[in-house]
Amino acid sequence: MASPPAKRISAEGSAGCPGALVQAQDPYGRLRSIHNWRQLYDHGKPWVTHASIQNGSAVLDDVRAETYRSVWKKPVIFDEVCYEGNIEDRWGDLTGAEMVRGFWHALIGGTYVGHSECLPRSKGDGFWLGEGGELRGESAPRLAFLKRVMEAGPKPGIEPIDKWWEQHLGGVAGQYYLRYFGDDAPIEWAVDLPRDEIEGGERFRVDLIDTWNMTVEPVPGEFVMAAKETKYFFHDPQRPTVALPGRPWMAVRVARLS
Repeated sequence: MASPPAKRISAEGSAGCPGALVQAQDPYGRLRSIHNWRQLYDHGKPWVTHASIQNGSAVLDDVRAETYRSVWKKPVIFDEVCYEGNIEDRWGDLTGAEMVRGFWHALIGGTYVGHSECLPRSKGDGFWLGEGGELRGESAPRLAFLKRVMEAGPKPGIEPIDKWWEQHLGGVAGQYYLRYFGDDAPIEWAVDLPRDEIEGGERFRVDLIDTWNMTVEPVPGEFVMAAKETKYFFHDPQRPTVALPGRPWMAVRVARLS
């Protein structure tokens, strides 16, 4: 007699919710989520602590990354956005610059990215994703640099600023702003700060950050905010822009002095 077909148990389970059961039985309050494949899980469920996302396109800019936060109102970790590597599979062939770009866009969007790499030395050789060991890629030291930028920034972290108007700013309104340019290579940036938490007279310093060469260059002097003609922004009318070097992977940091 043939055995009855096995029943498929969904993430919700046929008798209650396994996720809620794990939450109830775990005395340590570990993080809980569901990593997606071709379909996103509903991370709005109360037992889910954060959104665990597999989506490389979501970190091609900060606006897409931030949308996941707005939908679920929970921390978002893009723990698989493809990996730096040289293998034939499309999920393991990012350049180091592409890997780093995803981290910076996610940061500006108030989210986070997981790192790995697929760089075998020769055919048949192992690589870090599956075996650990030595990191061989170009992204790792630049992500360590990003970590230092994050640690020197506001606590507990970066929030998107004026997010639905594509300002591409993260930080703390009125206090701290980061603008990342990715693979664009502008020669200047208008120091226009959204009006939230600014009244005029505030003083700011500006740093140019080369996220690839891992350098921070202070812009001499300070910027004193005054209202622009448009009611939505403040700037320094004596210094409305800062010069940029015209190469990719640059960022600008604007931090309040008083």
